[in-house]
Formats: sequence, structure tokens, C-alpha cells
Amino acid sequence: NPWMLLALLGVAIPVIIEIIFRRRRREVDLPTIRFLLKNPEEQKIKRQDRLLLILRCCVPALVALAVARPQLTPDLLGGARKRHAAILIDSTLSMGQQACVSTAFLLAKKEAANLVRSLPPGSLVSVITLGRDARMELARSADLYAAGEFFEGLKITHGAAPFADALKLLDEFTKADENANAGESLEVYCFSDFQKSTWLRKGVQGDDPAKHLREVSQRTDVYLVDVGGTRQFNYFVTELAPAEPQLVAGMTTSFRASVEARGLPSGSEGIARITFLVNGEKKDAKDLELKAGAATVSFPYRFPEAGEYLVEVAVEGDALRLDNHRYYLAGVPGSYKVLILEA
Repeated sequence: NPWMLLALLGVAIPVIIEIIFRRRRREVDLPTIRFLLKNPEEQKIKRQDRLLLILRCCVPALVALAVARPQLTPDLLGGARKRHAAILIDSTLSMGQQACVSTAFLLAKKEAANLVRSLPPGSLVSVITLGRDARMELARSADLYAAGEFFEGLKITHGAAPFADALKLLDEFTKADENANAGESLEVYCFSDFQKSTWLRKGVQGDDPAKHLREVSQRTDVYLVDVGGTRQFNYFVTELAPAEPQLVAGMTTSFRASVEARGLPSGSEGIARITFLVNGEKKDAKDLELKAGAATVSFPYRFPEAGEYLVEVAVEGDALRLDNHRYYLAGVPGSYKVLILEA
């Protein structure tokens, strides 16, 4: 805040006060006045006054500098290097988990965009995304505004490639960047929820994620930014199907829904709320105990007339909502034609 440096004028305030209220020397007509002029106590008081005046001037100067917040950049120190931020952002399905009032993916996009906008002019930005696969989205882009807006258009993917693939791509990129651009300062930022199933799996070609991460960290600074939530369990629907192979209007049938739980806290009851919907309308709801890790529940329903119906089950109670739904498109005829052959 350079305008706050105007507060340095406050240094003059103690000096002005000192001038106004300075002790005035009085004239004393005594034959021994020469002894008064050489009084050591008076000299000591003058030194103390000077020290106090310096301290009073330092206080407003320090306050002004604290408010102005001066920053020493490499340009001022004579060792300027162009900054290059390589951002690896996780867009796998698990990033859809609830984190505070938002999701982990939205938080990652916001933090990555703020990082890009805070870079000084002339910096470079590279972006790698990991969803169904690892992709290099931006390579050495100098347009910081466009790079910041790029994160707004990112969407979460319904897939989860191993993080080793992204780290391998990052390893190859940083190695090539180091050899070709020695005058740049490369920084790597990884935004993820750090799920074990994503980070610990080996790559498609057997690549070790720890090996690639270690090699990248030896070349440059690596910052791991955790944007995941605090909840450690997940409910997900694995099956939704009718018990009868044929559906007919006016006949009651049962829909079987299977739900599983992963990472339940020790001692947790694991009670999940299962809702049954038809064409978006709630028809029934049940509480299901998932302490054993999996359970199945049935919902009876009678279709009033022939047609197509969208049947849905939804489970509630966890932070990851993207896998809490399952759908079944039911084609319900009014009747069936049956051919009976008599032998």
C-alpha cells in the first residue's frame, strides 16, 4: 500500500512537540554561573531527551511501514527470475465431497484462480488436470487473466484415474522445463482431497506415484494443498432394479436397492436415509443400518398407467453426494400379448 507511506509524515509530530515545549534556558546573574553551565546533571538530562525524541519518532515510522507493508522482491535485490507456476488440480469424482458450505472441487478451483491472479506480471502458468485421465490443459501461458478464468470452466469428471499418471506427466514436464528454461523459477502446486484410492494406486503402466513425486520435489518446490472435507465415510448406491422381470400397469412390484458404506467411524451406527422417488416425486423413505458395510432394501410400488417412468433412489447422511443416486428407466406397458401353444 504505497499511499500509506504518507503516514511517515507523523515522524515530524514528536519533533514539533519537542520544539514547542523545549525547556528554555534561564539567565541567572550569579558570579558562580560558570559552575551551573558545567553541571553534569544537565548534560545527562539532555542526552536522555535526545534518546526519547528518537524513540518517539521511530514509533510512527514503524506503524506507517507496517500499514504500507513494503515487499522486497527479487527485482529490488538484483536477482529477478521469471516465476512459473505449474498447477495440478484433481477433478476426480471424490472431489465432489462436501467441504464446509461448498465442495472440495469448487474450493480447489477458487484457490487455484486466486493463486494465478496473485502472480506478478510476466509470470507463466501451466495447468494439469486429473479426471478420467491426466491432461496438460495449459503449457507456459503468459496470459494470467485467461489462466485464472480457465479454472471457472473446469468441471468434475465421473471417473478417477490414478494420481501416478498425473505425477508422471508432471515429472516429464518439469524435467523438460528445467533443461530448457534455467532462468525461470518453477513452483508446483497440487490441489486435491488426497484420497488413498487415487494417490496410492500405481499408474496404468505401473508407475509409482511416490517415485515421481520425489523426483519432482528434488527439482523444484512442491506445495500440496488439501481441499478435502473432514468426514471420513461415504455412502453409495450400487444397485437399483425391479424384483420382477416384467412390469405391468396396475400391478404392484418391488424395487430392490443396495447401498454400501466405506470408512465408517468406529462405533458409528451407520444409519442412512434412503428415499424412493418416481418421476422426481417422493414416494417412500426408509432408514437403513449400514454398520455391516452393506444392506439391501425393497420399495413396493404400483404404476398407475402405462408409460415410461424414471425411478430413483437417493441416500443421505455423508459428505460425497455425487454417488448417492441411482436411476432406473422403467417401461411399463398396459398389457402383454401371450401366445399359448398346446402340444
